[in-house]
Amino acid sequence: MTGLFIGIGLLLAACGTASAQTALSAEARMFLSEWRAFQQAFQQKNPAAPERDSAFADLQRQYGLKTAGNAQAKSETVLLPVWVTFHSAEAMEPALQEAGALGFKVQTKLKTICTGLIPVSRLEELAAVEGVRQVQTGQRARLNMDESRKATRVDRLQDSNALVAPDVPSFRGEGVIIGVVDG
Repeated sequence: MTGLFIGIGLLLAACGTASAQTALSAEARMFLSEWRAFQQAFQQKNPAAPERDSAFADLQRQYGLKTAGNAQAKSETVLLPVWVTFHSAEAMEPALQEAGALGFKVQTKLKTICTGLIPVSRLEELAAVEGVRQVQTGQRARLNMDESRKATRVDRLQDSNALVAPDVPSFRGEGVIIGVVDG
């Protein structure tokens, strides 16, 4: 039965039935989920509430959100930095024209890739533009040094009596090989 579902999935993928949702990277889908939760949580509350400002600041730090004001409309647009990959170099220019109509502002342009800012409200529409292969968002890196000690087993080493065991040659530096690569 599982083979049947995999076969159907491969067939659909081969027929080009990819939706805008699949053009969004996992990070972009995660952002949309968090953004919708943020909007839903503060939809009924005072827009100037301190909790809202704090939650928005967290999203700004996490995803690099920017705001652009419109003095005439007395409003702000929230912009999300994205990385867009196109199906081909030929598909890029028409796709960028359509993306520009959505409010996409190009920052860097390469052969089949560009970076830019898109209004958050238009992210899914950008992913649906013909010629767009994938839309990715970034996330700020976080230090996880507390986890790295466990992953590299340094904590076990330092907690054990191995360092005081004089009969273990590698702890005394004997037989240890060090390689240095200088590029």
